[in-house]
Amino acid sequence: MSDNHLKDMFSRMVTEASKPQPIPASIPKAEPEPINQAEPAVSAAVTEIASLPLPQENDTGEKKENTAPGILHLSPELLDKYPANPFREYTGSQLEQLVESIREHGVLSPVVVRPKAGGRYEILAGHNRRNTALQAELDEVPCIVKEVDDDEAALIVTESNLNQRENLLPSEKAFAYKMQMDAMKRQAGRPSKNNVSQVGTQKRSDQILADEIGESRNQIQRYIRLTYLVDELLSMADAGALALVAAEQVSYLGRGEQLAVYQYFFAEKKAPLDITTATLLRERSGEVELTYPLIDELVQKKQKPPKDSVKLKLSRIRKYVPEGLSKREIEKHIITALDFYRNHAQNNEEGIEPHEQE
Repeated sequence: MSDNHLKDMFSRMVTEASKPQPIPASIPKAEPEPINQAEPAVSAAVTEIASLPLPQENDTGEKKENTAPGILHLSPELLDKYPANPFREYTGSQLEQLVESIREHGVLSPVVVRPKAGGRYEILAGHNRRNTALQAELDEVPCIVKEVDDDEAALIVTESNLNQRENLLPSEKAFAYKMQMDAMKRQAGRPSKNNVSQVGTQKRSDQILADEIGESRNQIQRYIRLTYLVDELLSMADAGALALVAAEQVSYLGRGEQLAVYQYFFAEKKAPLDITTATLLRERSGEVELTYPLIDELVQKKQKPPKDSVKLKLSRIRKYVPEGLSKREIEKHIITALDFYRNHAQNNEEGIEPHEQE
């Protein structure tokens, strides 16, 4: 077949294809599709995804993952501890386990920090991650940098640990609750004696805190009272040797009195310090200064069995005693009457008439 013939065939095919085709009567015309309102958003999302940088290769040819938005990788050497951190840091086997985990998996949860002068940062959440990163000799750790004031920083420090940690010591809760309460009061802009928040409510600050962490308001106040204990008694509370309710009562004593309490009840273990004894010590402390000998006297007196006694209402025996008698004279009058009654009862049992005794 010649080239000219092939050209003629191709020309006829193009002409036929360009002619309009009739629509059969039996086939209804399709309705125009509604415009997809989400199309611009989808298009924008696709454009955004397409614009993201592709993973880059390092010098060895290995692909390096992109840094998540808002995350900075900082040297752990640049991260300073929060100066008033109320939570203990991991030590011993607990720290070693975290070091091994970080060596294997890296730091999965970013450290929360705020900037300081001189290009350094202050840790708000993640002290243990920073410590383990140093031990694991990591060059950098992921960090979230927050521009916050002192009160907001204190709230981040306390809330992050109270919400995530388990088995907190009484002292940790005590200083964390106090730090959080103080920050909330300052943010509220009211005098601390009012202890009321202005954030859209007239609730007390301790009630707001109680709602957030699931503790009762009274329990929070008991924990805060632990911050007034000397270190020796606070360590007893952490060890479980001093109950919270008893510790609350002792916290109202002066420093010297508390040291005497520690020496008597814990160092020398003279007696257990229960809530009854603690309440007694607090009441007595309001009258005189408690010393070691006075504490021993109070405890010994408390431990003595109560004397047998009977109380009679004067209104019930008034008709049996003369008017104007003192309490001692009334007691003597009653004993004389009882002696007479006893003798009379014995005589009746023996069949002796009263005049036969004369």
